[in-house]
Amino acid sequence: MSNQAFRVQGNAKLSGSIQPQGANNEALQIVSAVLLTNKKVTVKNIPDILDIRKQMELLKGLNVKIEKIGLNDFTFQADDIDTDHLSSETYQDNAKDTWISDASWTFIGEV
Repeated sequence: MSNQAFRVQGNAKLSGSIQPQGANNEALQIVSAVLLTNKKVTVKNIPDILDIRKQMELLKGLNVKIEKIGLNDFTFQADDIDTDHLSSETYQDNAKDTWISDASWTFIGEV
């Protein structure tokens, strides 16, 4: 997805599926996108690498429910995000090098 962007405009419902290729950067972006909905999201073919494991721990700290359903397959549900955790020192220290940045929070509740 290099040099591509998506613009979401209006009140249209988003739905669909994509097939991650198991690449690190692509997987990080897809896992971050689970924050954009309170619905259960299934993501398959997530690589078992340190960056992804760290990002998933950050999501758990935000109260995102994560369930492993296969070797590299997970479900995520961000229906009760703990936004107070965003200001914690633990979160700030650990989130610096992830795709879960302040920009992600701009969209919470707006999509």
